Amino acid sequence: METAHKRSGEFRKVGRNLFRYSTNKTYYAVFKIGGKKIWKSLETADRALADRKLAAELRQRGLVDLRQSRTTLAQLLELYEQGMEAHAPHLAVEGTEWTGSGFGAQRHRVHRFMAVRVGDPPVASGRFGPAADAL
Repeated sequence: METAHKRSGEFRKVGRNLFRYSTNKTYYAVFKIGGKKIWKSLETADRALADRKLAAELRQRGLVDLRQSRTTLAQLLELYEQGMEAHAPHLAVEGTEWTGSGFGAQRHRVHRFMAVRVGDPPVASGRFGPAADAL
């Protein structure tokens, strides 16, 4: 009866999506595609080269959208608000903050957050919502 090969080394995480095998010092790219974890040898023991190969592998697999890497907080909040508007009819459930004035309160929180982040003074009353601006 044959026995399974026993590894003598171990994988050590050295960076995001990057592992190194301890015995042969080879770097491996590790990422998920469709819920399946993929391990790919980068066939190098040089860290700088491994970083470049990892970036190329992620770009090739379409796992990194470089256009999205420069998205600002204001742009993210705008996308969030658009998503709220698009899903508001589907989310309307009595007794939740997504009904009637509750949706307006959520939108107001987004606007207040954006205003505070760009330097407007905070609400003097310490409250956060449509009623706070009325004070």
